[in-house]
Amino acid sequence: LNFPENSIINQAKDAKYTPGCIYESSQIAEKRNCRVNADGFGVAWYTEDEEELTSCVFRSTMPSWGDVNLAEISKHVKSPAVFAHVRAMTSPSIDPLVGSVSIQNCHPFKWNSFTFMHNGGIAHFSKIKRKLQAMMKNEFYDMIAGSTDSENIFAVFLTILHRNLSKVKKQQQQQQQQQQQ
Repeated sequence: LNFPENSIINQAKDAKYTPGCIYESSQIAEKRNCRVNADGFGVAWYTEDEEELTSCVFRSTMPSWGDVNLAEISKHVKSPAVFAHVRAMTSPSIDPLVGSVSIQNCHPFKWNSFTFMHNGGIAHFSKIKRKLQAMMKNEFYDMIAGSTDSENIFAVFLTILHRNLSKVKKQQQQQQQQQQQ
């Protein structure tokens, strides 16, 4: 997290790596791609206890290079899966309703053992936000603590996942009943 070339600190100070960023114009690219991501960061990792896989999250509104807790945590955490995210707040000129600098808006987001983070922005999010929220299961809508497009998309993802898992479970039960007959 702290020392390799692609560390969370280096990505926050000088973000040269922007995979898949294709824009119709260089003006849009300049607005979206920040060289310095100083509006917070987050780290998630998984631990295995005897019962289940558990997701742990640490988030801060500090720039990653200035957070002493990150350095300390990094010395002690060992995990087969680590997520790290640096944040550059969406510019109000792009979308005035998306995400101020706050701990609630720092990624990654977590629900039970699921962890989610997202780079970039959802186009015209302020125009589609109400529609997206209307389709969310209440449980996932209620978990939203911030104002980012990413956290809302996570809630949509969980809603769709829950819906599809419920369908699969119902189909499995029907198959079992048919086999018993």
